[in-house]
Amino acid sequence: MKPAFVKKNTEGGAGGLFWEAGEVKMLDPYAADELVKLAPGDYEIVQESEYTPEPPVEELAVEAEAEEPAEVEEPSDVPTEAPEATKPRGVTKKSNKTETPSAE
Repeated sequence: MKPAFVKKNTEGGAGGLFWEAGEVKMLDPYAADELVKLAPGDYEIVQESEYTPEPPVEELAVEAEAEEPAEVEEPSDVPTEAPEATKPRGVTKKSNKTETPSAE
């Protein structure tokens, strides 16, 4: 089964897909048909000649390897101790007596 080529006509993320307006992507033909049915004004099926392949993933991986990795702090083997539970400070027992204003 040949892949279908879909062009995005509008800005935004209609259909849950985010790519630039005017960009053409290669999709499964069933997915392309459904996408065009769901958002006919936003996407259209075009000829293969309009498709520009994306750069291979290997080139991107080489660029990522060329960058100097950030230092990562390794976890220590020393177990951490949980703090001991303490009683709250300044808690006093309330009196059951209620004060009422005098009616004098």
